[in-house]
Amino acid sequence: MKKKYLMAVLLVCSAFWTWRYVEVNAYYNHEYPECREESFSIGDEVTLIADRIDDMTNVEGYSIRVDQFEILTQEEVKLRCPESQKIVWQDDDKFALVSVTLSNTDSNGGIMLTDFLLHTQDSLMVMDYDLLSMMNPILAGNYGIILSPETQCQLVLPFRLIASLFRTTSWNHLDQGLFLLRIN
Repeated sequence: MKKKYLMAVLLVCSAFWTWRYVEVNAYYNHEYPECREESFSIGDEVTLIADRIDDMTNVEGYSIRVDQFEILTQEEVKLRCPESQKIVWQDDDKFALVSVTLSNTDSNGGIMLTDFLLHTQDSLMVMDYDLLSMMNPILAGNYGIILSPETQCQLVLPFRLIASLFRTTSWNHLDQGLFLLRIN
């Protein structure tokens, strides 16, 4: 008798959860059709528009293109950027370096580079602010940039990969993982 009762409760809960899942997604897809995710590949030029970041940030007139993506160990980062020798990281940290070309077609404003995030299926990485300044001397210690209209700039966006934030299998196969640069 208990088994039948338990099965009935599980069936009702499962049906309720399925209904809720479908209804919530249908609501958001209907009410916010402009909030669709779009994916782009390395080399694609992506025009930044206000809703790609948030309603308060004005990035219209800017575009970004990812030129290269690489994962480096701490030693490789320190060889590439000798100023980083003084930074103390955890022993097993690695770094994802995203080389981008930022272009300004007709904006008079700037863009905060810290609004960019990198994520995988199971982890979200934030930018390493110390490395951002060191790898991009043009920023002069700032985290944002203002480009003159009709100009572009090559930048490196460094993201720290912390082993404890990844599943072991994902960490051991970072070179095979799918990384997405997200505009927050």
